[in-house]
Amino acid sequence: MNQNATVTRKAVYIGTIAVLLIPLFWLGQPPVTEEQGRRPGGLLSQVREREELAQASLGDIDPASESMRLVTLGMRGVAANILWSKAHDYKIREDWDNLAATLNQIAKLQPNFISIWEFQAHNLSYNISAEFDDYRHRYRWVTRGIRYLLEGTEFNRSHPRLLWSVGWFTGQKIGLADEKLQYRRLFRVDDEFHADMRPIRRRAGIDMDSFEVLGPDRLPDNWLASRLWFKLGQEVILNRGLRNDIQSITTYQGKDNITSYYGKSPLIYHSNVAMAPINYATALEQEAYFDLLLSAWQLASDEWDLFGNRQIPTTWGVNLRLNELEDLHKQNQEIVSDLEQYKPGLKEEILKAKRSTLPEEMQSALSKPDKERTMMDWGNVEMSKKLLIVLPQEMVAHSGFPKAHRVKARAIAQQASDLELQADRIERYRSIVNYEYWKTRCDVEQLETTLRARRLVHEGEELLDATKLDEARTAFEEAFVIWGDIYKQYPNLMGDVTSEDVYHSTLSYERLLSQLDLPFPTDFPLMEMANAFRRAEGLKELDVADDADAVVAPADRDGAEKQPEDVQETSPPATEKSPTDGQEKQAAERQGR
Repeated sequence: MNQNATVTRKAVYIGTIAVLLIPLFWLGQPPVTEEQGRRPGGLLSQVREREELAQASLGDIDPASESMRLVTLGMRGVAANILWSKAHDYKIREDWDNLAATLNQIAKLQPNFISIWEFQAHNLSYNISAEFDDYRHRYRWVTRGIRYLLEGTEFNRSHPRLLWSVGWFTGQKIGLADEKLQYRRLFRVDDEFHADMRPIRRRAGIDMDSFEVLGPDRLPDNWLASRLWFKLGQEVILNRGLRNDIQSITTYQGKDNITSYYGKSPLIYHSNVAMAPINYATALEQEAYFDLLLSAWQLASDEWDLFGNRQIPTTWGVNLRLNELEDLHKQNQEIVSDLEQYKPGLKEEILKAKRSTLPEEMQSALSKPDKERTMMDWGNVEMSKKLLIVLPQEMVAHSGFPKAHRVKARAIAQQASDLELQADRIERYRSIVNYEYWKTRCDVEQLETTLRARRLVHEGEELLDATKLDEARTAFEEAFVIWGDIYKQYPNLMGDVTSEDVYHSTLSYERLLSQLDLPFPTDFPLMEMANAFRRAEGLKELDVADDADAVVAPADRDGAEKQPEDVQETSPPATEKSPTDGQEKQAAERQGR
C-alpha cells in the first residue's frame, strides 16, 4: 500500500513538472529571428525588451564578461569586493600597471554597475594623475580616465549619467585644472584620443571633425566637445535612446521627468550644456583669441536662451521655464493696475511706505541723479527694485481699499497669488545657476566696447612686460574708463568672475604706477570695486593722491624741461606710501595667475 502511494506521488510530481514546463516555456521563450521576420519571444523577454533591461538593450554583450559572471557561481559580489581592495592597494603602492589591469577586471565583472565607471574614472583622472610631476604624464592619466568612461558607454550606451560624466571630465578637468593652458593645447593635437571619442560600433560618440567641435586654429576644443557629450545625454533622456545624429533638443515628448536623470538634478544637467560654450568663450579671452570672441559669446548667448526656454522638471511636479519670470511679473503688475482702478493712487501710497523702510544707503542711492551715482549706488538701486514691488494681495489687504469691491478683488488677487508662487519657484531655480548674471554677461560680452576693453587690458599687460610704461599706462586707463561705464550700466556684473579679472588688471596698473613713482589718480573709475576686493583679501586699500594735479600725464613728464619754480612747487603728496614687500608679492602672485 505504502509502495503504491509512493509511486503515485512520484507520478503526480513528474506530471505536474511536465505541465508547468508549458507556461515556463511560454514565459521564458527567447526572441528568434527567422526569414519571415523576428518573433518577440516569451512574456519575460518582451518585458525585458520593453523596459530595456536586457543586456543587448543596455549595451554590447562581452563574452569575457559573461564568462566571468558565470564562473563566479553567484559569488560575483565577493569577487568584486576583493578586486576593489586590490585596486586600492595597487594605488597606495603606485603600481599603476596592475591597477589598470584590476580596473578592467572589475569592469568585466560588473559592466552595468554605473558607479564603478564613475568612481574609477575619477580615480584615474583626478587622483592618480596628481601623482606625476610632468604635466604631459598627468594629461595622459586624465585622458585614461575619460577612456575608461567611454568604455563604460559601450555596455551602458543609453545611460545619461555616463554621458554626462564624459562631458564633465572633458570640460572641467581639462579646461579648469591648474594646467589648463597646457592640457587644452595637448587636447587639440591629440588625434589618438579624438579617435576614441568617435562613435565605435554601438558605443556613443561625437564627430571630432564637426564644425561644432572645432575651435581656434580649426582644431578640436575640449569645451565644445564636452557640450556635444552633454547634448548626447539630453538626447538619451528625452528620446530613451541614441539616434545616429546629434541635434539640439527643443521639444519634449512626454518622457522627461525627475527619474529620467538617475540622481542628477534636471536643472544642473541642462545648465551644463549652456555653460560649456560660456566656458569656451572665457577660455578664448584668457588665451587672447580676440577675433573669435564675438562669435563665441553669440553661441553662448544662444545656448543660454535655449536653456532658459527649456522646460525643467521639478520636485513640485510641474515644469518651469526660467525665461518666464519677467512675463509672470508683468502679468502681476497688470493685475495691480486693474485693482488700482478701484482706488487710484493706492499703489503709489504703498510704494512710498515701502521706500521709507529701505536701508539708508538704498534710499540715498535712489535719491541721487544717475550722473552722481557711484558703482555701489547702482548696486543698491538694482537691489531695491526687488523690494519695491507691489503685490495684488497687498493692495486688497490695505485699509484704504474699498470694502465694496474686496470680494471680487480677492478672486483676482488669488490668480495673482498663483502667478507669484510660480515666479518664486523660478527665482529659486534661477539663483541656483546664477541665471541673470550669465544672461547679462553673454549680452555684455558681445558689445564692441567690451571687446575693446579686453584688448586694451591685454595690450597693457604686454606693454608692461616689455617695460613700455607710458604706452601701458595709456592702454590701462582707457580700458578702466570703459569698464567703469559698463559696471554702472550693468551693476550685477560687479563682484563676480568678470570684475575679479578686471581687478587683477588693477594690480598690474598699481605696479606700473609704482615704477613711474606716481600715486593712484583720485578719479580712478574702478576705485570702489578695487578697494572692495582688497578689503576682502585683507590688503591695504589703494593710496590716492591728495591733489588730482599730482598725477602727471606722460606727455608732461616727457616734454620740455621744467623751470626751477615749477620744480619747487611740485612735491610728492604726503600720503603717498610705497607698497610693502608682502603686498608686492601678493600682487605678483595674482598677476601670475
